[in-house]
Amino acid sequence: LNLFPEINIFSSIFLLAIANPLQMLFLAVFVAFWFFASFWMIFSFTKVVFEKEPPIKSFFEALNKVGKIFGLSIFAVMLLVLYSLVLLAILWVGFLFDALVLFSAIGAILWLLFGFFLLLKLFFLPVEFFSGDKKITGSIKHVWAWSAKHFFSIFVFLIIVSVVCELVLGLGVIVADLFPPELEVASILAIILAFSFSLSFFGYSVVNYYFSHN
Repeated sequence: LNLFPEINIFSSIFLLAIANPLQMLFLAVFVAFWFFASFWMIFSFTKVVFEKEPPIKSFFEALNKVGKIFGLSIFAVMLLVLYSLVLLAILWVGFLFDALVLFSAIGAILWLLFGFFLLLKLFFLPVEFFSGDKKITGSIKHVWAWSAKHFFSIFVFLIIVSVVCELVLGLGVIVADLFPPELEVASILAIILAFSFSLSFFGYSVVNYYFSHN
C-alpha cells in the first residue's frame, strides 16, 4: 500500500509485469479507479473549456456520464494489462534462455519505446471522446490522425506541463515542512492545496491545448 502514492502510468507497467496473478488483479482494480478519477476530471474540464459550463456544474454533470467514463476506464486498463503481459513475455524469454538475454533486453527497450509512442498518440483520446456524443472507435481514429500532425508539439507540451506540476507539488512540500509539528493540519492542507492546483492545472492545460489545436 505504501507504493500507491508513487504509482503512475509508467510504474504500473512494470508492476503489472512482475506481479503474481492476485497482485495483478488488485493493481488492475486500483489502476482502474485511478483512470476513472482522471477521466472524470478530464470530462469536467472538457465541459468547462468546450461548452463554457461552470466548473461545479460540469463536475456533477459527469454523474450522467458515469457509464461512458467507466467504459473508457475499462478500455484503458485492458490496454495497459495487455501491454504489460507482452512486456512480461519478452522479459521471460531472457530469463528462461540465456542465449536470448540480449535479444530480450533489446525487445523490452523497443516495446517500451512503442508504449511511449502509443501514449503520445492516444493521450488526448479522453478529451476527444468526451467532447460530444462520440464512439470510442471514431475517437481513436480522429486522435490518431490528429496527433500525427502535432507529435513533437505534444511531446514538448507534456514535458512543460509535467515540470510545472512537479514544481508546484515540490513547493507545496517545502511550505508544508515550514510548519512546526503541532501544526500538522496546516502542513497537510498545504500539500492538498498544491496537489489540487497541480491536478487542475494539468487537466485544464490538456483540454485547452487539444481544443486550441483543433
